[in-house]
Amino acid sequence: MRRSLVIALVTLLAVMLGAAPVLAGGEEIGKVGAWRLRDTASKPGVTCYYDASTKLLTSMFIRAPKVWARDVTTSRDRQKVGWRYFIKELEGPESVRTVYKSPIMTARAYDDQPAAFQGVRHAPTIDRNSDPHYVAVKLFWYRNGSIEGKTLQQQLEHYQATIEGSGVMQPVTGAFGCPGGYEDW
Repeated sequence: MRRSLVIALVTLLAVMLGAAPVLAGGEEIGKVGAWRLRDTASKPGVTCYYDASTKLLTSMFIRAPKVWARDVTTSRDRQKVGWRYFIKELEGPESVRTVYKSPIMTARAYDDQPAAFQGVRHAPTIDRNSDPHYVAVKLFWYRNGSIEGKTLQQQLEHYQATIEGSGVMQPVTGAFGCPGGYEDW
C-alpha cells in the first residue's frame, strides 16, 4: 500500500509541475494498478522507421508500458497483467480506423516490480499516400484468469522518425503519428 501512496503523490506532484509521466485523455475502467507509459517529447513512445530509397514507412517501434500489480494487501501482491497496441489511421478530422490490433501480451507483475514487457517493432502495410498512423495502447489487470473490466486505454502522443540505418532521430512535426512517407515530416 505504501508504494501506491508514493506513486500517487509523485504523479500528483508531476501533474502540478507539468511533467506527468502519463498522458491525459486516457480511458480508465475499473480499479487498475500502477502504470507508466514513457511518452514524452524527449522519450517518444513510438519511433517511425523509413526506407531511404522508397521514402516509405517500413515499421514502427512501440515502447512497452510499465505495469504493476494492484497493491491491495499489506504483503507483496502479484497479479497477471497485459497490454496490447492498436495502429490507427486518421481518415479526416473526425474519422479514425483501426488498421491493426495486436494480441494481448501478458506477464506476471508485483506491486513493487513491473511486468517484464518488451517494446514491439511492427511492420504495417501502409500506402505511401495514406493518412498518418498513430498508436494507442490498452492495459489489462486480471483476476482469476479473467480481465474483469480492469482496463486502461491510452493514445500515444509523441513520435520520432528515422531513416533505417542512419541512427539519426528527429521528432515528427506537422503530423500526428507516423506519416506514410518521410518527406511529410
